[in-house]
Amino acid sequence: MNRTVRTLIAFAVAPMGAGIVGFIWSLAWGRFHNVPSIEALQIGILGIVVGAITALFLGFPLFLLLRYLHRSSLVVYIAAGAMLGVVVFESIWPGAIRTLVFERSVGAQLDQEVWSAMIGGDGLCALAGICAAWLFWKIARPDVS
Repeated sequence: MNRTVRTLIAFAVAPMGAGIVGFIWSLAWGRFHNVPSIEALQIGILGIVVGAITALFLGFPLFLLLRYLHRSSLVVYIAAGAMLGVVVFESIWPGAIRTLVFERSVGAQLDQEVWSAMIGGDGLCALAGICAAWLFWKIARPDVS
């Protein structure tokens, strides 16, 4: 299979990694908070949709940049996936950054709920990005001609 076909398949399959992370996290979190399992499936589907949109609008240009810079190691792709996950979370919930900057600038204590939500959301989305990037790298194998 040539490089172009592998890359196209990887762009189609990799967003499922974000959905898998969302599904597993939702199942685990739901067990402790009595959330129905159907919501975990909905979160997983949402993760796939958001992952596909991210791959199309952010991942593809980043892939081209990494190809241009001759960066093809797994570590680079995982770091890029984590970065994309955090960027997506912060763009979906833009109030997180504004709240953090505003509360630090006025010297007030950062609200614990906002801080927990930010760290948890960033971490979850970074993990989803890492999983999607790992899947992409394993399928596309940009390090192999």
